[in-house]
Amino acid sequence: MLDVPRAGTLLGTLGDNIERLKSAVELLDSTGERYFYSCVDKVKPAVHHYANVNHFTYTTPHPCIFHYLRKEDAVKLEIPKRDDVILKPLSEENAVTVNEIWPHRDKNSMPFVKRLINTDFTIGAFDKETGELMAWCLRLPIGSLGLLQVKEKYFRQGLGRLVTIAQAKQLAENGQDSSATILFENTASRTLFRSLGFFEWGERSWMFQEGLGSGHYD
Repeated sequence: MLDVPRAGTLLGTLGDNIERLKSAVELLDSTGERYFYSCVDKVKPAVHHYANVNHFTYTTPHPCIFHYLRKEDAVKLEIPKRDDVILKPLSEENAVTVNEIWPHRDKNSMPFVKRLINTDFTIGAFDKETGELMAWCLRLPIGSLGLLQVKEKYFRQGLGRLVTIAQAKQLAENGQDSSATILFENTASRTLFRSLGFFEWGERSWMFQEGLGSGHYD
């Protein structure tokens, strides 16, 4: 079990017996809002156990598909050469732009976005002439790629592919694999990731306390 304060909880087990996992979730602080990251089917009873003990109800609003790319494969990816684009990490001043067009933003998402920018690997594609941020990719607390976005006026220019490759490659160069959980119905992103060599590795669910927003899962 991995619990990230103000971000969420990831549950996992190598075996099929989840009794120890049920005991572990009883130790979680139940006074604040909590959601559970990327749950496979076998850990969902532990989430419902936590909910029952604390008199909550959990919903599963959007199933996702888990995608995975080994660092040995990611490091071989070639970043497309672009004379009109500068690739560089995001800074905190970019958080407003990132949060503004994130489809899953909620009342807590601005501090969340700032924390991701300040504490983990990020990449942004900036217009070489104007300095405008056009596309970006961050990483969620569980280590998966997230908040992959392209401004609408820059759609269909290969920028989503560009920042995805750049992010996966920089992770690989730092000895880390890449993964992503993508909404089942987001066929465009799933096609992109498959084309880069990611393979789909089963369904995951993001489980939210009933009545809370559904941010932080794409």
